[in-house]
Amino acid sequence: MEEKINMISIICPSRGRPIYSKRMIGSIKSSASGTIPIEYKFYLNDDDPSLDDYKKNLDSSFYEVGPNRSTCYSWNMLALQAKGDILMLAGDDIQFNTKNWD
Repeated sequence: MEEKINMISIICPSRGRPIYSKRMIGSIKSSASGTIPIEYKFYLNDDDPSLDDYKKNLDSSFYEVGPNRSTCYSWNMLALQAKGDILMLAGDDIQFNTKNWD
């Protein structure tokens, strides 16, 4: 018997590249089948000079802002908050191109 997947969580630390995060979300939306909800979570550093640009480009539910820590810290913190049955760790330069990957 196959288990139903209720949500996919994609977590991603990002710094200094707000356009990459917007591009990644666009590639996810254009290639996913849309049958499974997707949660986007970015960890942003509170000292990032690009923080205002992230806030302009991303829905406020898509990011957490905190101190400048390691990438592993960011992934762990976001993983604790993720609601998805499947957790995907991504870099902000990832683009999803395979149709219906979800």
